[in-house]
Amino acid sequence: MISMRRASPTAGSTRRRPIGMGSMSRRPSRNRPNRRSALLLLALLLAAAAPAAPARAIEEPHHFSLAYDVSLTGIPLMALEVNAVVSRDRYALRTYFFTYGVLDFMFRVRNESAVDGVIADDTVRPTRYTTVGSWRGSRRSADLIYRGPEVAVELDPPTIEDDREPVPEAMRGDTLDPLSPVVTLSLGLRAESPCPAKVPVFDGRRRYNMRLDPVGVEQLPAGNGSIAVGMTVKCLLVVEPIAGYLRSRPFRPRLPSEVWFQRLSDETLWVPIRVKGESFFGSFTAELKRYEPHHQL
Repeated sequence: MISMRRASPTAGSTRRRPIGMGSMSRRPSRNRPNRRSALLLLALLLAAAAPAAPARAIEEPHHFSLAYDVSLTGIPLMALEVNAVVSRDRYALRTYFFTYGVLDFMFRVRNESAVDGVIADDTVRPTRYTTVGSWRGSRRSADLIYRGPEVAVELDPPTIEDDREPVPEAMRGDTLDPLSPVVTLSLGLRAESPCPAKVPVFDGRRRYNMRLDPVGVEQLPAGNGSIAVGMTVKCLLVVEPIAGYLRSRPFRPRLPSEVWFQRLSDETLWVPIRVKGESFFGSFTAELKRYEPHHQL
């Protein structure tokens, strides 16, 4: 078992939660630091990562960690850390997203999210998803518990205080949390490409689809800013809004994000090594800075 810890001094002394099947507490701590753009950026990266082999082919738990630096106009100002365990019948993911530098002084963001779930009949089924974070000192959290086709939701602040229409119950069924696409995209996936794919998502406040469309193969030269070089597969990532968006700030369609994938290490994982797109903060580029496979839990 490992814990997520970043070498950068900008991460401060924030404690990370160790990852493991069932390691998530029943309620997120109120002392731990979610905002739409931060979570959307996080989801853009997570929805992109997918094992190259179908989930039913996993004989031993596959444990890996990823670390990304996120730049605005070429300046690294945000970071994302991911820990994941995927086995034959279960999965667990933990993420930590934070700002640093000048952006941290102006728009301090901290977010920790976690999901545990099961894999049955080649289908991903989350059992519990939590996210808790802060945006310029304002705390927000969501706690989703899955019982069959139903999803029990606990929000802070509640939807009525959040200037948005609640997502109807009928739209919540047959959806995934924002983190589970990291697993579901692997089911039935062709080994030669991570896309096309389409995943229905409900994050507790909003309902949307995340879609990956194929673009083609692209060569990345050395010195491109990522740890990966050589042949990559490029896809477009599209967010399709459905319900639950702010009344005072309706969703504005953005251009699709660009995602570059490469199979790293033992070539069992399609890993997003670069993402370019638009966020609340403006144009961003996320680069993979660390990929670590772990052979023991």
